[in-house]
This record gives sequence, structure tokens and C-alpha cells, in this order.
Amino acid sequence: LFIPVMQFGVASGTVVLLFVAADDIVLGIATIGSLVAFQRFISKLTWPMTALGLGLSQYQKGMAAYERIKEVLQSQSEITDHGRLVLDEIQSIEFNDLSFRYPGASEYVLKNLSLKIAKGETLAIVGPIASGKSTLIQLLARMYEIDDNKILINQQCYKKYTLDSLRKKIVIIPQEPFLFSDTVAENINFGADSSLDFDSKIIELENICDQVAILKEIQELPHSFQTVLGEKGVNLSGGQKQRLTIARAIRLPSELLVFDDNLSAVDYNTESTIQKNLFRNDPQQKKTQIIISHRWSSVVNADKILVLNQGVQEAFGALESILIHSPTLQNMIQTQTHTENSAVGASHV
Repeated sequence: LFIPVMQFGVASGTVVLLFVAADDIVLGIATIGSLVAFQRFISKLTWPMTALGLGLSQYQKGMAAYERIKEVLQSQSEITDHGRLVLDEIQSIEFNDLSFRYPGASEYVLKNLSLKIAKGETLAIVGPIASGKSTLIQLLARMYEIDDNKILINQQCYKKYTLDSLRKKIVIIPQEPFLFSDTVAENINFGADSSLDFDSKIIELENICDQVAILKEIQELPHSFQTVLGEKGVNLSGGQKQRLTIARAIRLPSELLVFDDNLSAVDYNTESTIQKNLFRNDPQQKKTQIIISHRWSSVVNADKILVLNQGVQEAFGALESILIHSPTLQNMIQTQTHTENSAVGASHV
């Protein structure tokens, strides 16, 4: 009621003035100018008091919000960071009989998972929805606590590394991209070293954008790399937003790139171009990659494929060695091949 009461007080002063001054104006004792002057005096007296009251009201709201924000900022992380080692590079990643269930849940999301990947290898993870693919990546980034020695990096329990150094080496590219209301250049450069001068930065960004097949589309924007995007990139298509987040990930100095089904909005030819172009300029700097996808074309060239089914490791290894042992993989290839052939046939008709 505070704001309505203060506004009522301002309005009441004008109403009272009109009733009191009406007879004087009619009899000529006071002029219209005097009436207007008194009305302005009333406003000048009442509005500062109203503003003071509004300021106190906003202060109370701000303090209430601040208390809630402070509670979040002061809360302790559920992940205990007792690590002392600094992770300089990732030579190998190993999952050792890993089982996991979410806190409070009775069902295991992952069951007895064991596999190993080496530096520079590409691991593809496929499987039905809710088979534990994204959960595996969250555990690798230490979003949840697990038992010791279930995940090893460089043959060491990954809990021995500081959380900061571990997460700096892992870049996860989510399926749902997030872009800021800023320029294209700043969106790609987010989180990376900003010490480069503008011209050098643009040359590097052009090279990265060419690798993810979006350079031409950026150059066609009104101000190229200086074009300001809307909140969450609303003025871009889904495929363009996904490719910009991939460019941002490549720009970061990481050791492991995780693609969480984030090429679903681009066509097959664009996807193939991106996979061929990644790190083409310096093959020795190829990063270890984990590709989560429901599209067969995204994983066919991976060094190793992990097939998950209801949290169980159905198969793991090179394509040729696991194809005959994995019904899930066979069904995936058969279904998508049939769909692609039907689409080609329909286009010819």
C-alpha cells in the first residue's frame, strides 16, 4: 500500500488546492497564474518526499534480494576440492568399473563401465535416450562425486588434480548453445586470452570460423564480426548458433573437446566439412575428442565407439570389431540408412 498512499497524497494536494482556490479565482482575488504557481509548489514539496519513500522501498527490496544472492554465494560446493596436482596435459583417460546413481535415486544410471582412450583419439558414444551418455561426461567434469580410482587421468585418480586445472582442460559443447547479447567476435572469444590486438584476433577468429564452416555467413552479416547478436543469439539460426559455440570451444586452450550432440541442427554436408576441417592446419595439435550423437554420420570416423544401453556397456572398440556384437549399433545404422535412402528416393520422384 506504500506507493498508492504516497501517490494519493500528491494527487490530494492538487484536489484540495482546486476546491480552496475556486472561489478566489471566480471573485478575482487570485489569478490563474497564482493557482498554477501554488500547484507547482505543492508538487515540488510532495514529490521529493515521495521519491524518498520510494527509495526506501527499493532499498528494502534490494536488501531482500541481496540476502538471497549472498546465501548462494556463500554456499559450499558439493564437490570437495582436495587435489594438489596441477593437470598440465591429458595423456589418457580411463574409466575403471564405474557405476553411478544420482543422489537419492535407487536405480543406477551407469553400471560397471570400463574403457580407456589415449591422447588425440576420438571416442564416439552412442545409445538410446537416457542410456547415461551425458551423465558420463558430467562425471568426467566432476559435477558429481564418485568413489576414488573410478576415473583415472594419466593413470592417476582424477580427484588428485585441482578442480580448476581439471576443468580448464575439458571443454563441453552443449546441445543447447548459449550466446550473449554482444558482438560475434566477443561471443567466440569468450573465456579465451583477450591480450591479442584486434587485427590479430580477427585473423585467428576467421581461421577458426572457416574450420566450422560459418565464416562466409558471418562476413555476410551487417558488420561482420562486429555485428551485435540478440540475447541468446535470437537473430541466428539453430545451426549457426551451434557452430559459433564450436568455434568458441576451439578457441579455448583445452585438452579435451566434448561434443554433446551439438551438430543436430546442421545438414550432413556441413557436418562432414566441420569434422574434416577441425585442426587441419596443425594435425599435431589435434585434441582428444568425445562425440555424443544420435546421428550415425557423426561417429562413423571415430577411433573408438562406446555403445551404451540402459547404462550398461554393450560394446566398446573400433567399428569393425564391435559392429557384429552390438544390436543397438546395428539398429542405429539400419534405421538411419533406410531413412536417408527414402529421402533421396523421394527427392528424385
